[in-house]
Amino acid sequence: FKPILLNGSPVSLDTNQYLLKRSLDVVGSLFILILLSPFLFLVACSIKISDGGSVFYSQLRHGQYGKEFNMLKFRSMDEGSDFTDQQVTIDDSRVTLIGKVIRKTSFDEIPQLINVLKGEMSLVGPRPHIISETHLYSKKILRFLSRHQVKPGVTGLAQIRTRGKTDTLELMQEKLASDLEYINNWSIYMDLTILLSTPLSLWRNKDTNI
Repeated sequence: FKPILLNGSPVSLDTNQYLLKRSLDVVGSLFILILLSPFLFLVACSIKISDGGSVFYSQLRHGQYGKEFNMLKFRSMDEGSDFTDQQVTIDDSRVTLIGKVIRKTSFDEIPQLINVLKGEMSLVGPRPHIISETHLYSKKILRFLSRHQVKPGVTGLAQIRTRGKTDTLELMQEKLASDLEYINNWSIYMDLTILLSTPLSLWRNKDTNI
């Protein structure tokens, strides 16, 4: 599908700005992966030892300009149950013991830094939805697909403002407004501000993660 193109984002109109953002993505991702490497190894071993299943799982998402890619996560649910579109609920029996911990802290999202290094995602940008949600909300919300003008992000403006499951049309519209604000007003300063605000947002909204 093709997204509705509005005004181009500064990051897509200026080559220097794009290179600056890409440099932040690569350097930032490598720094975080190296910094967290002991914890990444511990989590990977814990997942593998717990049930012998795969450490990672990938799920198809829409990236920039609607191009599909496989987004990576640490596996937090029973083997094979991650691939359904059914949203996780409180005390969901599919979530493993280690899965409850890494989902609560959003540590299951860290492997997406590999997607960033591959150029499929950015550290900051609109969060990529599952394919079925994109199809659903693109029919109900005007300009919804315009969020695909830029690369999806590991974190984003919408995420530091509103966390938790997006289970209503009103909440999705609210997040879309933040995504479009980010796209149309992008700056490297905005990226840095969002990155620095993300840990605080995770802590403040830790009870909304399930």
